[in-house]
Amino acid sequence: MNRREIKKISKIQLNRNGNWKLPVLLTALGLMISWFFQGEEGLFLSIAATIVTSLINIYFVKSCLQIAKSEENEKIEWSDIMITGNMFIKCILYSVIISLLVTVITLGLVLVGGTVFTAIPILSVAIWIVALLLGWIISIYAAFSIFVILDKDADIFEAFKISVSLVKGRFWKMIIFSLSFIWWYLLGIVTLGIGMFWVMPYMTISFCNYYFEIYSSEDN
Repeated sequence: MNRREIKKISKIQLNRNGNWKLPVLLTALGLMISWFFQGEEGLFLSIAATIVTSLINIYFVKSCLQIAKSEENEKIEWSDIMITGNMFIKCILYSVIISLLVTVITLGLVLVGGTVFTAIPILSVAIWIVALLLGWIISIYAAFSIFVILDKDADIFEAFKISVSLVKGRFWKMIIFSLSFIWWYLLGIVTLGIGMFWVMPYMTISFCNYYFEIYSSEDN
């Protein structure tokens, strides 16, 4: 399937059989909790909010994966998106590891640029830009990792390895696919965030279908 076909079928899957209810509800809960705790002080509250939103986001992605795999008359229920504790821990650990990796690499380059090239500001700026680009590139190559963990129950590093292999040779196609949703993002902004309750599930299901399409082609 091409990009337009993937987005078309994703929209159909989201809207049919009332399948939109689960991901829309989870999106709304995640966004509202994030907004509620934004600016709140206190370590306990921050940790609690992070754990709750992470749990919601994992179930959200799982619901989108199930919808992307659903048959024409199939309705996705809560029972279809249940995950094991082991799977949840792997998703959390993966998120922590990839965040630390990106942070260490980008901050390391920024610090090196600021220390070594202080006399040449333009080089410091160049290093800073390279650091941001490198972090962004790592994020692109890791884009399918959570999908692989939830879909295949793969180990953390195996999931990352599979994600890299799926994105390899399709890096710019991934970027174009992401940019194709820019008008939907703007719709979410124009509606003061309310539109994102539907836009986020639609986008995520589209990426799930893109993941399935690439994975099946790699198997063949």
